[in-house]
Amino acid sequence: MNRNDEQPRTGPECWYGWPAPLIDVLVTLSRQRRLVAGVLFVGLVLALGAAFGGRSYYRATAIGVLMPREKPVFDMSVRTPSLRTADGAGSRVGVGTLMLPPQTELYSELLRSERCLVAVIEAFRARLGLASPGEDDGAIVALRRMVNIVTTDAGLISVEVTADAPRLAADIANHILDQGRKASVEIERRMIEDVLDRLEIAVRTSVRRLEGDEVAMQIFLDEHRLLDPYQESTENLRQIRETQMIRDGLVRRRAELGQSYTAESPEIREATSQIDAANQRLGELRGFVRGSGEASYGALLLEHSRLQQRIDATTDLVRTLEAQREVLQVRALQTAGAVVAITPATEPTSAAGPRRKRVMLIGAALTVISAWILAALRERWRAAMKDPVLAVRLREVRRRAPQRTTDRQGDVE
Repeated sequence: MNRNDEQPRTGPECWYGWPAPLIDVLVTLSRQRRLVAGVLFVGLVLALGAAFGGRSYYRATAIGVLMPREKPVFDMSVRTPSLRTADGAGSRVGVGTLMLPPQTELYSELLRSERCLVAVIEAFRARLGLASPGEDDGAIVALRRMVNIVTTDAGLISVEVTADAPRLAADIANHILDQGRKASVEIERRMIEDVLDRLEIAVRTSVRRLEGDEVAMQIFLDEHRLLDPYQESTENLRQIRETQMIRDGLVRRRAELGQSYTAESPEIREATSQIDAANQRLGELRGFVRGSGEASYGALLLEHSRLQQRIDATTDLVRTLEAQREVLQVRALQTAGAVVAITPATEPTSAAGPRRKRVMLIGAALTVISAWILAALRERWRAAMKDPVLAVRLREVRRRAPQRTTDRQGDVE
């Protein structure tokens, strides 16, 4: 028997298959058409009321940029003669400007802080409808819902405010961004003042060190009776060598005279007296500086060079710190904020919401779903009432409900 010989099915079983659930839905909606129509009417009325009866709100956005923060202590270049090369032309060079990336998270949290929001409330108390300060706590929570702050790693700050009035939204956005600018100015001013305090301590310490080095140099020069160690030591060495040459010549001449004269002769005595005078002069020249030989000049010059280098380095440090202090004092008087407004918020010309189409679509969808659920529940209830077992149980429940109510009233009496 092939498939063509099969007879078409008749009876209730012909409804079974994929159309059955759709037919059940249609039957349920047909039976509960009054309920469905009532739910649809009420839902559509509520959706229309929400779409056209709600208050319009406006959104304004102020955009600012957070400039990179500069460390002013390290961007100073001061030319001093303390760094020397072979030709004496060495000098300090600029080390460049050290810039730190913008701290967007810091200012984002700062603009959301309670202090900033309280300042906004104080500035717009009348326009926000706040009569007494006791309402500030609720106003802060409401204001945080109105304000949305978005930052980027590049340093852009976007302040978005949603309010019932367009002008109020723009004014609050600009005010919050201005609060960020003022906060950045105050932060930079305090940082500069802190650096100035540290620089003042460093300057005083460096000046005391310089005074100590200068006293050490003065003691060194007084001890060795020197004004210009390099020139005076060179001149002293030249005189010592010339005196030694003269003494050596006198010694050779006395030796030559000793071959012709006796030791008691006037010629020998004169040569000996001249040699003694030369030795005495050598002693005076060698006693001009510390030590008694030419080898002491090396240690003398090294010590003088070490003291001079200490003085030059400390002088360089003092000049650099003083220059930095002067620059920071000027910057403290003319502090520039890190937050700069590039696009102030303007009064929006159209409302940002509510979006009527979206409200209507959502309301219609919820109404249809609610109508179907109520119709299905009512259909199930009617089917349960036709079941003998469930009908008996429901009648028992109905009989027991008044009895329980009567018992409770007796207990109360």
